[in-house]
Amino acid sequence: MSERANSWYYESGGQVFGPFNPKEFQEIFSSQQVPPEAKVFYFNGEQRIYVDQRALAAKIRRAKGVSVRHRRKPNVPPPLPPRAVQSAGSPPAAVMAPADSSGAERPLMAQALYGAQVPPHALRRKQHHAFWWIAGIVLFLIMVGGLLAGIGIVAMRWGRPASATGAPHGNDQQPVAQVLGGQGGDAFAINEEEGITVIEKIPAKPPTALRQPTEEGIPPQPQNRAAARSEPAAAQPGSPPANGGSGEELAGPQRWLERVQNACVVIIAQDFSGNGSLGSGFFVGSSYPCPIVVTNYHVVKGASQIVVKLRSGEMYPIARGALFPRCDLAFLAVDGLANPPAILTLREDFPKLTETVYAYGAPQGLEATITRGIVSSIRRTSEIDFLSKDYDEIPWIQTDAAVNPGNSGGPLVDAAGRVIGVTTLKRVQSENLNFAVSAVEVATRLKTARVTDLSSQTPIAKNGGASEQPEAIRWASTVAYWLVLKAAAEAVSSNEKQVTAIINNPMATPLQKVLILQAWADSLAGAAAMVINLPVENVDPGAVIAGQSLATFFDEYSKTIRQTLAVLGEMPNPNVARAKIDKILSDFAAKTVIIVGILEAARADLSQRSGLPFPSIIE
Repeated sequence: MSERANSWYYESGGQVFGPFNPKEFQEIFSSQQVPPEAKVFYFNGEQRIYVDQRALAAKIRRAKGVSVRHRRKPNVPPPLPPRAVQSAGSPPAAVMAPADSSGAERPLMAQALYGAQVPPHALRRKQHHAFWWIAGIVLFLIMVGGLLAGIGIVAMRWGRPASATGAPHGNDQQPVAQVLGGQGGDAFAINEEEGITVIEKIPAKPPTALRQPTEEGIPPQPQNRAAARSEPAAAQPGSPPANGGSGEELAGPQRWLERVQNACVVIIAQDFSGNGSLGSGFFVGSSYPCPIVVTNYHVVKGASQIVVKLRSGEMYPIARGALFPRCDLAFLAVDGLANPPAILTLREDFPKLTETVYAYGAPQGLEATITRGIVSSIRRTSEIDFLSKDYDEIPWIQTDAAVNPGNSGGPLVDAAGRVIGVTTLKRVQSENLNFAVSAVEVATRLKTARVTDLSSQTPIAKNGGASEQPEAIRWASTVAYWLVLKAAAEAVSSNEKQVTAIINNPMATPLQKVLILQAWADSLAGAAAMVINLPVENVDPGAVIAGQSLATFFDEYSKTIRQTLAVLGEMPNPNVARAKIDKILSDFAAKTVIIVGILEAARADLSQRSGLPFPSIIE
């Protein structure tokens, strides 16, 4: 038995009643013979179409214009005797179909079924609900996006404070040697840019230097062999590809990295007034009988003492060298060292544009730091409008590899570990505009350089006398240790000024103040780690005690800041946050007075016993 197509049925008490033609079912339904709990459905020959009784009653009412009341539950449901379901082959009593195109009137039940329309007010209600849901979601996404963008802007603007010495810039051309003193001449008044790019530190601990020495009175400088234009010169026949023959170097540690680490040094220079600078340098092969370190002239300009610090921690005072001020290069003779730990090769041709390069040095005093970039361009001095007119017309390698004060004099190497330039300067208030003296120029100057006594321009001893050199040599390790302490303290002091400026800014939000304090805590912890990891071999015990006291102060205060921020939470109450932050700054100022007393006592003792002008660590 099967249901008849185009017929009406209803189920009640587990029984199916029907089939009914439309007219029959209309009469049965209108006379309330269909129980309220019954399921009414229409079978169109393929599937059942269930119909809500209330909706059906309303449609019949509208179609007839007669009030048909649907009782919720009749007292006595008048069930009809079940009728056998006819077979599929039996003719249907009435065929209900949608009104045809001729416009013939359909049966009333067909109108009720096929003419069902969703009430306009229901459609409008659903549309309103959908609109408000969509509007709410869009508004939520906009708020979340704005919050994330605000956090990103704050992080980019205020960034993590630099972990080494900083100073306001006053010149558009900035050599990147690290400044350790505050009262020196032009050679040491190097500026630092705000918002310095954070440089990743590798595990190894090789020192590097970053400034360029040069000297007047050196033999005439021959014209450079290769004319560096805005496009790189073609590689010489037989020279290996800079990237090892592949479009991109392999990920992970480079095979040449260990050699670069061993060949690089940190250069510490100090003038008579106690001001100093920290830079980088590297050993290079030469025809001289003693090891030669290449660096920048501005790293050692006007220095009364120059010390080269190897990766191993050994320190050697420098008494001889060749200086080239007009190309910002210096070659230092390390007479006390028999053989260099490693040497780097100068590349004889110019690199190609977009070639991958690496800058190695000690930015902000963080030794053994390496950053990666590409060759942006190859230019000559006349093409770089902000360069000093004191420079000769020499080739420069422009790169976007991150460099900072302390990188001066360090090597810029290609993917094979060969030197393509000496990192020299960066354009302040700009991003990724960094320049290195080309290795082609370095090779040309090295062939004609004459190593002479530097005492006439950069006396090693206090009075320039040779008799005083042994005393300076004996205190070389202590002087270098003391200058690094000064670099760490000046970095923290500079960061504290930035923090205070933001805290006192009425436009700064509590969240911005929390972020800058978190960055300052990281800076204090970094300065403490830098001091703790300094080698203390041959360093005077008084200097070591002072350094340990400074590191302990930085580390404990970093923890104090973090603990306070943990109590405040990410969204602090403005009034509570202001009180807590003011207490942090006032406590720091009070405890700084105590640590300054300890450091000044150590400085006075060291200066008296050595006869050397040890500078104040905290001004």
